[in-house]
Amino acid sequence: MTKKDIVEKLDIPGMKIPWIKKMEIVTKVFDIIKEELLAGGKVTIVGLGKFEVRQHNEKHGWNMKENKPYRIPPMKHLRFIEARTLKPLLNPELEKKNGKGRK
Repeated sequence: MTKKDIVEKLDIPGMKIPWIKKMEIVTKVFDIIKEELLAGGKVTIVGLGKFEVRQHNEKHGWNMKENKPYRIPPMKHLRFIEARTLKPLLNPELEKKNGKGRK
């Protein structure tokens, strides 16, 4: 799904919002999320999950071609943790098998 698909699905009953305005709203929401993550914050969307930036330490790798070690610099990665309410919806067969679910 692309941003354009999200804009096209954004319909509010009883309101006629021009497509360009809906695109501006979706873009602004994404910009707010991006700004918060770049500032080192976390973004939690209830029912969906949590986005957070995690720091990975420096690592050492091995170049198989040259048979030499090399340094992998420290990096930041974006991590998404799904909400507890979303997880069983993604894996319904697991809920049926073990009969255990978080309440």
